[in-house]
Amino acid sequence: MQHFLEGKKVASLHLGNHQTATLREVEARKLTDYLTRTILETREQRDHRHTVKSAARNHHGRLVNDVNKASDFHAAAREFASEAKGREPQFTDKEKINLEIYAERQNDATERERYLELARSDSRSQSREASVSRNR
Repeated sequence: MQHFLEGKKVASLHLGNHQTATLREVEARKLTDYLTRTILETREQRDHRHTVKSAARNHHGRLVNDVNKASDFHAAAREFASEAKGREPQFTDKEKINLEIYAERQNDATERERYLELARSDSRSQSREASVSRNR
């Protein structure tokens, strides 16, 4: 979004039918350009100018929409992360196997042990919970 706003006059805009254009091509740079354009501009040139400006507005709107979606996603991810803080992860059997395989591929012994402990700690806590529930 920031990149588009900084260079929108030279940003390539898709106009359809494999055509692109930039705002620089259609915007008047001086008052004399503006006056000349209003007097001498053909209908096709005016339509092209409007098409380019419309493409720029649409592109900007899509970028704003994407930024808003990303911001909402970020807020939701932060909320989920804060809720999960301090909790033990719950892995499926397949995830445990994949985690152990990943751990065995690690060259660093401390990293390997950390991942193995993570994969195996979940099963120990579940077996402890099962034994406690059986004793009740």
